[in-house]
Parts: sequence; structure tokens; C-alpha cells
Amino acid sequence: MSTLHDSFLRRIADAIERGNKVFWYSMVFPVVFPNRTIPIQEENIERVLIIRSDAIGDMILTTPLFRALKSRHPELRLWVAASDRNAQVIDADPDIEKIIVLVKKRKIVWSAIRSLRAFKPQIIMNCVTNETTKYGMIARLISRTAFTVALGHPERAEYAALYSRLIRVPDMYTRWYADIMLEFIRQTFGISIDAKKAFPHIVIEEEHLQRADSFFKSSMLRIGEPALVNISAGQPRKRWSNEKYIALITMLRKRFDTVILTSTPEDRQNADTILRHFGAGVLYYDAENIRALAALIARCRIVVTPDTSVIHVAAAEKIPVVAMYSNAKSVVPQWLPFGVPFSAVVTEEYFCEAIDPREVFANVAELIDALPNRDGKS
Repeated sequence: MSTLHDSFLRRIADAIERGNKVFWYSMVFPVVFPNRTIPIQEENIERVLIIRSDAIGDMILTTPLFRALKSRHPELRLWVAASDRNAQVIDADPDIEKIIVLVKKRKIVWSAIRSLRAFKPQIIMNCVTNETTKYGMIARLISRTAFTVALGHPERAEYAALYSRLIRVPDMYTRWYADIMLEFIRQTFGISIDAKKAFPHIVIEEEHLQRADSFFKSSMLRIGEPALVNISAGQPRKRWSNEKYIALITMLRKRFDTVILTSTPEDRQNADTILRHFGAGVLYYDAENIRALAALIARCRIVVTPDTSVIHVAAAEKIPVVAMYSNAKSVVPQWLPFGVPFSAVVTEEYFCEAIDPREVFANVAELIDALPNRDGKS
């Protein structure tokens, strides 16, 4: 009887919550933030604003959307509302007319909204997928006439009242995120775009390319030979201990003459601890930003990393990846490396620390053995 009673109360609570959302989203929100959408045809587009003010990896996986828009409309004025973290991905991208930092230290920069209002965007694409309500309000503050679009979650139909259109992707949890981003064009304009065009892209300045070349030359490395190991990850559950990285690199040294270590500045002390364990054959590369890291990765044979933006940097540079994921089976397919050979090591536990270095090395060895050699032979 108690179980039936609890189940009944849960259904009542869920119904109240849904009714509350419908009330706020369908009745209050449209009154406080009215949207007088002006219909627009694709051929008449002149100004598009893309909101992507979250993480570095998210920005990398949104670059196919930029490419597709500009390839169809070379004269399009494309602005991006970024964060202080991910603006570095597109700082050198000629397709972006202007980057406005909308989020700094995880807080909204309200002065940025004035700059975005002056742009007078005709279309606003909110690509931030986990704060739909907040960015729906911000989109209305930026323009009350723009056609606003956001990614719709199957379980949150009430968001439809916040935007001119919600992008519906029924299989969104089993598709690569980069291809999901192209749905903004497919469904907004009703056109077909090949999923192969979802390849991420990072524009790298010549200075970063030259610095990576100098590093290889001074270290007497051949391009395409070293393995790169990234030890940094933003979330604690994705991190590994120094001991496990030492164990992995010890095994990697049996297959690679050189292993290059990278990290964020916050993890430099951990990197130094790992480096002290080895003599020659393990080097550290201090990349000043994500574009500098991309220049280095492009010259490596394979990348090993926990679930972080480095996965997508490697994919953008067409370098094979072995990536470690903690238990999040419903979303892992979205964040797999796109368009490159890869191996995903996924633990059933919440923390990546549960992954055995021997399993990671076995995946590296198997992937390397399946790849063509530098001379093109299998």
C-alpha cells in the first residue's frame, strides 16, 4: 500500500511541475519577453548570431555549423556570443566577423547584450543546450524580432513557447554532437546537409605552426611519430591519478620512442611529478591556447586523453584518439571523436580512476596496429 501511495504522490508532483512549467513558459514568458518574429527566407539572410557561451569542446563541435552557413552564404555576417573559455577556439577564424564574450567566469556580461543588440541579428541560434530558459530570455533581450532557434529536448516540450522554433532530434543521444549542430540549418531552412560535413575545424595561426615545428626540430622528433598524452580534465570524475598516468606512459614507451605530455596550467605540477619519473623520451609541451595545442597534436601519431576538449581537437586535426569516459552511457555517443579512427574506454563506475592503465594501453596498441603505417602500408 505504501508503494502505491508513494507512486501516486510522485505522479501528482510531476503533474504539478509540468503545469507550473507550462504556465510560466506559455503564459508569463511571452508577455514579459514578447517576440514579434519576422519571417525570413534563407536567401535574404544577412546577419546571424550564434550563442555558444559554454565549454571549449562544445565550440569545437559547433564549427561545422559556421562552415555550413558561410559556404551557403559567403557574404553572411556571422557573430558568435562566446565564453571567456571557448572564444580561443575561433579567435583566428575568418568566417566569424565578430566574437562577443557573453559569459565571463561563468557569469553573464550584461554589457555584451548591448553590443549584440546593435548587431540587429535576423536569426539567433542558441546552441547552449543545458540552459534553454536563460538563453531564451537573453535572445529576446537581444532582439524581439529575430527568428530564435534552440535545440529541443524530447522530455521538455514546454520550451517550445520560448523560441520561434525548436530543433527536434529524436535520436540526439545516439548521434555525434557535431552532426546534431547541423540540424539547426537542416530544420530552420528545410535543406539537406551531408553528415560528413560535420567535421570540426580549428583555424591555426602561422606562429603556432612554426612553434610546433621548432619543438619537433629541437627535440629531434619526426612528424607523425610521438604519442601525446593529455592529463587534464575539467570535472573530477574524468580525472586520473599521477600513478596511473605513469603506469600508462611506461607501457607506451614500449611502442613509441617519444611520449609528449600536455596539461592545463593548473595541472602543471602533476605533469612535473610525472616527468620526474622518466628520463629521456617523455617531453612536456606548454600550449598557450587551444590553437597552439592543435598545432602540436597535428604532428603526433595518436592522442590519449580523458573525456575533454582535447578529444575534439584531435578529431579536428584528423589524429586518431583513445579516450576515457566515466559512466554516462546516455550521452557518450554524442562526444565520441568525429570522423577519425578512435577507441573509447568506458568504465561502469562514476569516476575514470576505475579504468585500468593496461586496458587503455591495449586499446592504443590495437588502434595503432589497425592504422596504416607512415608509408601508407597496413
